Amino acid sequence: MHPKYQSIDTPEYWDERYKTNEDTWTFNNYNPTFVHLLKSGFLNKDQKILIIGAGKGYDAVEAAKLGFDVTTIDFSTQANEFTRKLAAGADVNIKLINKDIFELNSLNTKYDLIYEYVTICSIIPERWGELLEKIDYALNAGGYFVTVLFPVNRHYEPPPFTVELKDFYNLAVKCWKLVYFQRDIPSIKPRKGNELLLIFKKSA
Repeated sequence: MHPKYQSIDTPEYWDERYKTNEDTWTFNNYNPTFVHLLKSGFLNKDQKILIIGAGKGYDAVEAAKLGFDVTTIDFSTQANEFTRKLAAGADVNIKLINKDIFELNSLNTKYDLIYEYVTICSIIPERWGELLEKIDYALNAGGYFVTVLFPVNRHYEPPPFTVELKDFYNLAVKCWKLVYFQRDIPSIKPRKGNELLLIFKKSA
């Protein structure tokens, strides 16, 4: 790992960004692509959703408002506290796990859908394969891994790390089968054309 990026793997790095209002990836709203997918009837309401690297919890709260059983996992105490308050304000129940997503294999529950947004791009690319294996462990047979990859067409000073689609795909298909791919998604305006929706399915 490049020394420059070592701190990115720590909760202290992300807590500080939340504390100083430098969580520039948040936009203080839910991801319309994810909510559109849930409203489409893609998932039954009795199935369990896990949102990894859930941040401030906007996606989680919106999913809970739609009636889904939602759990979040994030190692940032600041992010989890924000999610707790947001959920309380919306009068919805969300299970919060304050833990590193690389410890998914230690969870006692398996999930029917695991979702990420702007989490992959916050992780050093050399660790993506490791994370996908952890996700696979926490996913039920026949379950789905849903990702809205960002950024795919633009380079930034990491984080976020640019996601090369071919590289990510080659890692993901070691675990699951790609069942849906879409470029034309209802992204928020600043990210339009710079995101991709991919849905993978685990063998039953």
